[in-house]
Amino acid sequence: MKKIFITASLLCSLLFAKSIYANPYQPGSQSWHNWNGMMQAEIDKQKRERQQQGGYQSPPVRTDTRSHYDVFVYHENTGEWLRQERVLKTTGDAVYRAAKSEFKRKYGKDATNGFVWLSNDLPFVGMLKDKSGKWFAYQTTKSKERENFIAYCQTQNLDCRYPLDGYQKLSGYGNKNFKLFVTNNQTGAYALYYVPNVINSDAAVKMAEQKMIQEGKNPKQFVVSEIWEDGDNLHIFFAKTKYGEWIKRSEWSSGESFEKFRNNYDNLFKKSSSGYYEYVDGFYLKNCCSVDSNGKLTENKVRP
Repeated sequence: MKKIFITASLLCSLLFAKSIYANPYQPGSQSWHNWNGMMQAEIDKQKRERQQQGGYQSPPVRTDTRSHYDVFVYHENTGEWLRQERVLKTTGDAVYRAAKSEFKRKYGKDATNGFVWLSNDLPFVGMLKDKSGKWFAYQTTKSKERENFIAYCQTQNLDCRYPLDGYQKLSGYGNKNFKLFVTNNQTGAYALYYVPNVINSDAAVKMAEQKMIQEGKNPKQFVVSEIWEDGDNLHIFFAKTKYGEWIKRSEWSSGESFEKFRNNYDNLFKKSSSGYYEYVDGFYLKNCCSVDSNGKLTENKVRP
């Protein structure tokens, strides 16, 4: 089973030079504040290093003397940006200088930061505004790094923009809807969550964690027993054995009728003479979990 407190890898080298991870500590705790302070110090360090380099991110080295480059420049205080694609120049530095000149002509000020990279089919540039009010841009050509950046924006509720995204037509910015069944296997407590419009399951888990905290639950006491995309439903059996352990079994409701599913587990757990599988309490969730007109999950809870 997948722990609900998943520490997801988020922003990568071009944004902060080191990987940034979601805060793994209980919100509001001293460790939580210490972690945030440490990460902000790392961000400030990377800002200073970039400023010392004039805000320029060098492109990869190539042996040919003329290449097509993409370039993106922006102003960190205003969020204004300019991009140019497939620029034919002898060096990336020449492309960057030309883009900065065009930025100044258009906005009347110098761009503070920017990126240059060799042209490819699926580039991505995302921008986020940090707590100081300054904008940072992040560039990658890797789909997973793009996904992590968007997930970070979604789960942290940041002001983010995506001025350049070659992947958008393929996968969108977050058009997946997830359902989660989370359980405490010591106490038998459980909860159901519906998380719409996120980019991946890691973002869905993080959003569910936030909902749990708002409800007064401690996410560390729960595990994600099931997570699946909306459109399919599960039959779920959740029961307590005579040894005090809560267990979960499930099947896709589209592949097996509820009556057959229920009979299977009634026979396996209630009638088993082995002892371990005999249960003393439990319930079934039929077609878990439909969503009503208000976007709330419906339980369809059935006692044995």
